[in-house]
Amino acid sequence: MGKRKCALLDTDFISKLHITRKDDNNRLIDRILELPAYNFVCHSQIRTELERHNATAIDWFRNQIEQNGIECLSDFDLLQRLHSFYGKNAASMFLFYLNTACALFERTFYKQYYGALEQKTQLADEDFVKEIALCDDTIGCDHNLGEIKTYLLQQVLQNEEHLSVYIFCSDDKKARTGISNAGGLPCISALSSFYLLKEVLGMEKCEASLYFDSWMRFHQSKNQTSFKVHKNTKEMQLVKMDGYEIFNQIYNGNMAILKNGNLKFLKNDNK
Repeated sequence: MGKRKCALLDTDFISKLHITRKDDNNRLIDRILELPAYNFVCHSQIRTELERHNATAIDWFRNQIEQNGIECLSDFDLLQRLHSFYGKNAASMFLFYLNTACALFERTFYKQYYGALEQKTQLADEDFVKEIALCDDTIGCDHNLGEIKTYLLQQVLQNEEHLSVYIFCSDDKKARTGISNAGGLPCISALSSFYLLKEVLGMEKCEASLYFDSWMRFHQSKNQTSFKVHKNTKEMQLVKMDGYEIFNQIYNGNMAILKNGNLKFLKNDNK
């Protein structure tokens, strides 16, 4: 029996693909959730961030949880899973994974915010999770907590041999590449999801273009019309390409997805 595909969703990915839509009943994130053989999972911190920053997406998100379209796991859930692998050392392993996740973004982050938890690993799970929440509250909104908890979730799930884990995450290249390199897992960026529309869902270009028009309107409102792709050279340089040119090249069969979620232009130049 093959491994079950588990796709981890982060805040940025959900937000951008919820905004991108053919019409009010057909959002790009809805199409991504139709990918066959994937189970979609996120950390409960993603729900917190959507509640804080994206009021238009949160009702959709809650609906998906209720309908089992997305599984939302809390720190308590992760701790319970770790008990099945590490027994009484579950809390210590939770902190080990959390330290690894923090180090990806800021070397001193774990010691500053979570270091005191190392003296509390003998607490009951409910009390230990309350202590974690208190530490989370001291961090604030601008310290990559969603990405940290997603990477924590990734490490916990990698213990489960029946799962093959994928990351559907931020268009922040540095964050996405860091997670991909550290975990050795394939990533899908918000932009490369258009590749999946064609190659996996078989969506015709005329329909996909309605979603891409919406994508471009969103980015044009932020004065962005081009995106970086890799050239097909030994050095794999990143070059800017007009968004519509990227879309056309996807449907011409001239783009591929790299493991870190970036797109690669398969021709020898981008003319």
